[in-house]
Amino acid sequence: MHSYLGRQPIFDKQGDIFAYELLYRSCELRNEACFEDNTLASTRVIAHLIQSFGIKSVVGSKQGFINLDETMLFSDTLLLLPKEHICFEILEYTKVSLALYERVKYLHSLGYRFLLDDFDCTD
Repeated sequence: MHSYLGRQPIFDKQGDIFAYELLYRSCELRNEACFEDNTLASTRVIAHLIQSFGIKSVVGSKQGFINLDETMLFSDTLLLLPKEHICFEILEYTKVSLALYERVKYLHSLGYRFLLDDFDCTD
């Protein structure tokens, strides 16, 4: 079985690579994300990162950003990732709740970092 992972560079103001967004990819022929379950896609990114590629070989000395939905934010799988090299992107449709706030606060106290992904605060 082959493992695939998308790695999209994120640039700083000077045009240098600051980080990589790590994305699920389903096959080498189509080079796209074909999935219906965001939790499964994030789980596969994490599994491929740990088991198939190795974090250092994918991000080097940069940061890796991984998209997470509400289900993944409550998963202890996240604790397998090194907080020095990984930032979690909270997806824009994630339902905000007190439980979610407490979970993010707890993970942040362990040293994990979070980003908001394409959030629209109009609602």
